[in-house]
Amino acid sequence: MPVARRRASGLGARAVAEAFGQPRAGDPAHDAECQRLLAQLRKQCPELFPAQPLPPGKAGPPLPVSSTDLLALARAAIRAASGLPPAPAAGGPPVGGVTWVDGDRELYVAVDQVDVKLAPGAISVTIPVRCDQAGAAEADVSFAIGLPDRPLGLVAAAEDRPRGPAAVIDVWGDALIALAWQCLLDVASGVSAASGSDTAGTPLIASALHSDGKTLSVTPQARFAFDGSSLSTA
Repeated sequence: MPVARRRASGLGARAVAEAFGQPRAGDPAHDAECQRLLAQLRKQCPELFPAQPLPPGKAGPPLPVSSTDLLALARAAIRAASGLPPAPAAGGPPVGGVTWVDGDRELYVAVDQVDVKLAPGAISVTIPVRCDQAGAAEADVSFAIGLPDRPLGLVAAAEDRPRGPAAVIDVWGDALIALAWQCLLDVASGVSAASGSDTAGTPLIASALHSDGKTLSVTPQARFAFDGSSLSTA
């Protein structure tokens, strides 16, 4: 199976991280549900959030994200990564999806209806789609990730093809895998960034993922010194 390797997108990860924090001047409207989720996690498990900035290279304790919370965060992340605003403009119609175009072929992707399921050492992202050739359908993208006793860091392996109608998968399979992984990576990056910062004031990054079947655990980590110095001189 191919190993998924992508970087967190600025929009998707920012949507999750900023929804967790306090609204700042100039930022778009924040998702109230995401704010509620983080407040609940901080209240129930305050020990999971670093009290002090982490030194370079230091990892914090894993942050558990329940399957229910994961769904809300995944939809916020995938919406932002798809270029949609966090909320419809005042008086405007709700926009719950995007249309991909490749020549004369089109695929509607219902990002607001994406579903996420956990299993021990695995996570699946189900993406509702629609096109003339297949009608309304679903594409299921599954990733193998770490287990609590068998960590894999920030590595995930996907199947060669998503599961779904051939008319959809033959044309859009790679793009659907990329979208699903971007969604998962942005959630992990956003949760880590919202959990604290390093001694240089830089938000923490995600260093590992694992699932016990009930929760997705995200391990935040401070950037290494050479990484932080490159950011400050960029």
